[in-house]
Amino acid sequence: RDGDPRVMLAHHHDSHSALTLQSTGDEDGFRAIASGEVSSIELLSPSDPETKILHAVTADKPVVILQKDKRPMLMFGEGDQGGVISAYGNASGQAGIATLSGGPVAGSLLLSTADGTPQITLDSTDHGGRLLINNDLGFQRVALGVYQEAGGLHLNNTGSIGVQAVASPKGGIIIVNDPDGDVAATL
Repeated sequence: RDGDPRVMLAHHHDSHSALTLQSTGDEDGFRAIASGEVSSIELLSPSDPETKILHAVTADKPVVILQKDKRPMLMFGEGDQGGVISAYGNASGQAGIATLSGGPVAGSLLLSTADGTPQITLDSTDHGGRLLINNDLGFQRVALGVYQEAGGLHLNNTGSIGVQAVASPKGGIIIVNDPDGDVAATL
């Protein structure tokens, strides 16, 4: 109405082509870009350009990112073994991350701190499941797992296994280790 551009179509030779639609306010509402490396579409909030949905496809992998106030809130795409969904907490310095991924046989759920340090991993496989619990630095301290008809529990301390308990069709065993990781007692 006032001569401001609202629809922009551009082509930059040997770089990319782009389409931008501006909302009725001052912000862009829609952007589409196509280049030799990536095709992407952004849907932006009419009042906050840092709140948006980004869809992108590279030569071999698609990704979708939901972003609010410059922070990713949800991301899904393709990982090395299959599909991946990551959900991020709302508080920038404290919120955790939950990642759900599929693999060639089964899936995995990973819960992490805001900086990405893994805290809990829950895995499923074709022969059973596994739960790993880590300390604040990401070092494994508890492992609980099942393999077909057997189950095991490992409790670790800094640098070595403290207690191991295993149950199988042949019976059970408990192993207690000293602080150096050497066997102190068995049952």
